[in-house]
Amino acid sequence: MPDPAVLDGPQELTAEWVTQALREADALSDGGAVSAISWEPIGDGYYGVVVRIHLDRGAVAAGAPSTVIGKFSSSTALTRERAGVLRFYANEVGFYRDITGTDGRGAGMPVPACFHAAYDRESAGSTLLLEDVDGEVGDHVEGCTPEQVEQVVRCYAACHARWWEAPDLDEYGWLAIDPARAAQDRQTAYDRSLERALELSEPLAGPQFSATMRRTQPHVASLTMAVRESPRTFCHGDAHAANVFFPRAGALSPERLVIYDWQLAVAGLGTSDIARFPMVSMAPDQRRAAAPGLAEVYLSELKAGGIESYSTETYDRDFRVCTLFHLSSFMIAFGTVDTSSESGRALLSSIVPRLAAALEDLGDVADILDGLDSPSDGP
Repeated sequence: MPDPAVLDGPQELTAEWVTQALREADALSDGGAVSAISWEPIGDGYYGVVVRIHLDRGAVAAGAPSTVIGKFSSSTALTRERAGVLRFYANEVGFYRDITGTDGRGAGMPVPACFHAAYDRESAGSTLLLEDVDGEVGDHVEGCTPEQVEQVVRCYAACHARWWEAPDLDEYGWLAIDPARAAQDRQTAYDRSLERALELSEPLAGPQFSATMRRTQPHVASLTMAVRESPRTFCHGDAHAANVFFPRAGALSPERLVIYDWQLAVAGLGTSDIARFPMVSMAPDQRRAAAPGLAEVYLSELKAGGIESYSTETYDRDFRVCTLFHLSSFMIAFGTVDTSSESGRALLSSIVPRLAAALEDLGDVADILDGLDSPSDGP
């Protein structure tokens, strides 16, 4: 493993370090070396710094790719601290280290190949070196077409069927975190984030949205426990358009998608991914029209994967719980989101009305909250 295994950010990258990482991953031929690198930032992640790293021609001749992706923990202290408490960095490193396999196929869906993955718990520092996927990244602001969303649902269904109630889910320490502890950590994060989150969202979502998010506040820990109940499978947890590479040309199919950003990976209800992706990646009217068909596709794909016991009634119930859970998750995210950039403001302006529409479609959430365990004492 390269030394140090964890870098504090892309500014610490060197050609020697990249050489060590690629050799360890058998991505350089014997005697091959990277003699020069350059990098530039890409994307606007909430919780991390992502860069594209260009390698010199000599390294490419020795078998290395011409570019790789570097991903690091946030450079903002508060964001890094909260993401560390919520184990986002540990999750993603664990996912690439333990689940994907060298070709990125172990998850049951296409994901980027990983050349290096390391995490330091004390500093909440993380470093990933990943395949630079050739594809068109979905647009978080513009969203997806109904056809794209259907293929993403099929992709998630294949993953969920692969990991449905799998004993392996309990073998990984980063995934088998005490549910009660994880639930309380989310409750604490929600309590700290809510006021700023509502300050940002209410002008776009309206007072009823804020009222329901306040009403949900004492129940966030119980809501978190509910989405981690049986039937458990492996969930992406961060399903949205900008976490999918779509093919640049040709037919659209689940096998040709690549899903990335696994910081929120969790063992829980697979319906969680299916509730989240359309909610944040489609215009509300499109989502409402597509919802029945997407449910049918998901359940059909599960059956094709050997999962016969998950009924429409159970799906509908879980869908409501998972939708409210994800709305609470966005309150946590909005508590630390950077609104100083144009891209950050554009993201809020597109996402918040979609969240408000999803909450409106839920109607009265009393049945959800009443069905949870006893609420926490709150802040």
